[in-house]
Amino acid sequence: MAHENLKFSVNLNNQNWQPILGNQDYNTFYMIYIKFNQIYSEANDFGVTEYKYNCDFRIQNFRGEITMGFSGTPLISLNENPVTPDEVNRVDVNIILKISPFNFNEIQEGVILKLPQPIDHDFVLRTGLERHLPPSDVYNEEDPIKTKYLDPYRYRRDGDTVIEIGTRPYNSNGVFKSIDDGGIGTPGLGICAPDLSTIINQA
Repeated sequence: MAHENLKFSVNLNNQNWQPILGNQDYNTFYMIYIKFNQIYSEANDFGVTEYKYNCDFRIQNFRGEITMGFSGTPLISLNENPVTPDEVNRVDVNIILKISPFNFNEIQEGVILKLPQPIDHDFVLRTGLERHLPPSDVYNEEDPIKTKYLDPYRYRRDGDTVIEIGTRPYNSNGVFKSIDDGGIGTPGLGICAPDLSTIINQA
């Protein structure tokens, strides 16, 4: 089954936890859930109607040694051109969640997501990640040889030194990028990361 066909169903009228992402980072597999507390619209200071979604987010660490947690405020945006010619990769709405390792912040409550138009039935939502570095007390970005924890997305240890790692498309002449530039479904971790949801408005 193609990754694009692996979609969660998210009901805007359901006030229970609903999954929107499964992923693996730093060898920890986790799920992220959303809960819709309130949906409403109101005019902003310029008289323009905004559609607001009061949400909670939860990250559940299932397997792995390192705890992943939230490290910033989620962002939401609408795609101006959501449909590709083949409609396979259609995405109407993007939510970007900020996470980091060694972080026990598992729940974000009362997050207000604002959009210029409502999220409609059958919209496709993509959940993306902005991955932040490990905290400075365990990871020394300036001197990876002397760090307590070596960031596996940038380096591999080799005796008394470290090797920088990166990826680029096969048979291309582009520059190598750090592995973490790839976003979710990081190359080399051997996991399919379902990140798409179909919006339903059933009562």
